[in-house]
Amino acid sequence: MLRDVPEPLSSDVGGLRQQLERIARSELFSAKDSLLGLLRFLVEHSISDADGPVRETEIGVRHFGKPHFDPRTDSTVRVQIGRLRDALAHYYSGPGATDPIILELPKGGYRVRFYSRFDPTPENGERSGEHYRSPGFAETATISPSRHSTVFRKPHWIAVGIVVVCLAVAFVIVRSVTARASAIETFWKPFVQHSDDVLVIFSNPRFVGQSITGLKLYDPAQPAPAWINETYSGTGEVFAVHEITRTLTLLHRPITLRRARLLVWEEAKNRDLIFLGSPSQNSPSGELRLRHFAFQNIDGTTGFVNLHPRPGEPKSYVGSGPPYTLDYAVIAQLPGFDPSRRALILAGTTTYGTQAAAEFVCRENSVAELLAKLGLVRGAALPPFEALLQVRIAGGVALESRLLAVRTGK
Repeated sequence: MLRDVPEPLSSDVGGLRQQLERIARSELFSAKDSLLGLLRFLVEHSISDADGPVRETEIGVRHFGKPHFDPRTDSTVRVQIGRLRDALAHYYSGPGATDPIILELPKGGYRVRFYSRFDPTPENGERSGEHYRSPGFAETATISPSRHSTVFRKPHWIAVGIVVVCLAVAFVIVRSVTARASAIETFWKPFVQHSDDVLVIFSNPRFVGQSITGLKLYDPAQPAPAWINETYSGTGEVFAVHEITRTLTLLHRPITLRRARLLVWEEAKNRDLIFLGSPSQNSPSGELRLRHFAFQNIDGTTGFVNLHPRPGEPKSYVGSGPPYTLDYAVIAQLPGFDPSRRALILAGTTTYGTQAAAEFVCRENSVAELLAKLGLVRGAALPPFEALLQVRIAGGVALESRLLAVRTGK
């Protein structure tokens, strides 16, 4: 049974901190210093609870070091809290599935709650009849011996009850895990059928100048300078590589990374491919022609042209300029250069859209939405398709993605 541990717990503080260290050592958190630091901050505040629940402004000032933090114009805290909730959910559905203490960050607040996976007896020595629950686990309850003494005179009925409860909990968990895995596995199935690595090619734009004196994108129409800088990639591509790596690792599929300008076509022609970034910065992806939503320069800005608009749809989609608040991105799964292989294009008109596209195909709920739009029956083969996303951006972070349109076939 899951029982809400009283807070603060002076006797259990050591156990709570041990649980925090288990989480810190996990693969999901060890590479996420910012999320781990935020979790430590919230846990320590929840343990001490000196001044009541922590406020968003306090997190922005004390943890993120922003002395003039204003939550009305700065979404940093809300974005990072959302990512922390997702990371904790992934942890407890995977490596932390048997941990003795569960840390939860309920929506609507910033106070960490602690749960025991076991059924400890309260301090007064009486068994509680209250119900306790935690998201992702079945709700259970104990029976008071003073009210149901006949039950306690029949131990075998107690054993039967325990077995029934355990089976119910197991059924809920297995059903949840199966549902969670089904959409992701269906979407990524074409990329996990072969033994060789998936080749992930991330954008590799060309710059002229130096970081000290100023960089600008190289214009091929201009005379080539003595040196072109090809060592940069967008922050969205970095996050995209992380999401793809995590998802394919869970599906036991290894990957190989390549900068776009270092791609050797000989190794690409017989591989499953994932392209991150638009053709302007990931030129090899331009070899795979999009038939429905094509990148195009629209009034001096990169956007998407809707090649086959349906009634009510615009003919083009253009995001905002800096400061960026809106972007568009394409998710396209197409035949590879070898028709028996697949190629996946995840590309925004900016680096924010690329990140959003990668996150979209690595999240169960959004993948399930995409499969529903495709009309795909569970277990059926995924057809080639192109999908267009609208991405809302705030403070340099892709906050929300909305699926605008999905096309299959030619």
